[in-house]
Amino acid sequence: EPVGEQSLEDVSTADMPCFIVLASDGLWDVMSNQEAVDMVVQVVRKYDPDHGISWEDGGAFQEAAQLLTEEAYVRGSTDNIGVCVVAIV
Repeated sequence: EPVGEQSLEDVSTADMPCFIVLASDGLWDVMSNQEAVDMVVQVVRKYDPDHGISWEDGGAFQEAAQLLTEEAYVRGSTDNIGVCVVAIV
């Protein structure tokens, strides 16, 4: 899949913050753009402001980056794995 082209299949973006996943080949060698986006969305949705937990403090993005890193390792990536998930506000 060409760089910069990704879809957000079946993702409601009504309350979803914009974000960018910056990562080394260690992630992209074993995971598609869509899989990475889906994992970040899943983590961010756990942070529900109606229950006093907000994604705005950055914890959701830190957690998503950690999970993406771990998933790349579990999938057998043999390259350096560096992941940063950045909120665009």
